[in-house]
Order: sequence, then structure tokens, then C-alpha cells
Amino acid sequence: MPKKSELKKVSETYKDLTRINGKDSEIDGQIKKSAKHLSTAASQFKNIGTSSRGNQKDLEMVFSAKVIKTNKHIAEAFSGIDKAKKNLLGRKTALNSEITKLNGELATVKSNTIR
Repeated sequence: MPKKSELKKVSETYKDLTRINGKDSEIDGQIKKSAKHLSTAASQFKNIGTSSRGNQKDLEMVFSAKVIKTNKHIAEAFSGIDKAKKNLLGRKTALNSEITKLNGELATVKSNTIR
């Protein structure tokens, strides 16, 4: 049946997206860890700059726009995955309903044919 085949594909895709979505917390943790390291490096860099002549740069300010932009892109990607999962879940529900309906119609046809 094509509906069962489509349901299987939709279910497999949903599982794959769920696995990918699980990586969101890992990535978020790594970003926070990187931000902490950047903060530490920035403090150390300021100390070096203070002991020498010239204007020192605040590394956090230098990189903050890039970090914010990267975080935004990652958040958008995972938001897209969430939307795709919702669409797939809706399609799974619709396919299950169609299959149930078709099975009922098939049973009716079979019972009418036997009579």
C-alpha cells in the first residue's frame, strides 16, 4: 500500500529529526563553554594590554557580534527542525487516519463480497 510506505518514510524522517534535535542541547552547552573561555581570554588579554602601551581591545566586544550572529543561526536551524517535526507529526496522524479509514472500507467490501 502506498499510504503505509509513505507513513514509514515519514516516521523514519521524524525519528531522524528527533535525533538531530537532541544535539541542540549539546551545541548550546558548547557555545556557553566557548563564551566562558572567551571571557577568560578577554580578561587575560586586558591584563596584557594594561601592562603595555597603546589601546587594548576588549575581546568580548570584538567577538560578541559574531557570537550573537552564530547563536541566532543555530537557533533558527533548530527552530526549522522543530517546524519540520510538527509538519511530519501532522502528516503521520493524517496517514494513520487514512489507513484506518481505508482498512475499514476494505473490510466492508470484503464482508459484502462474502455474502
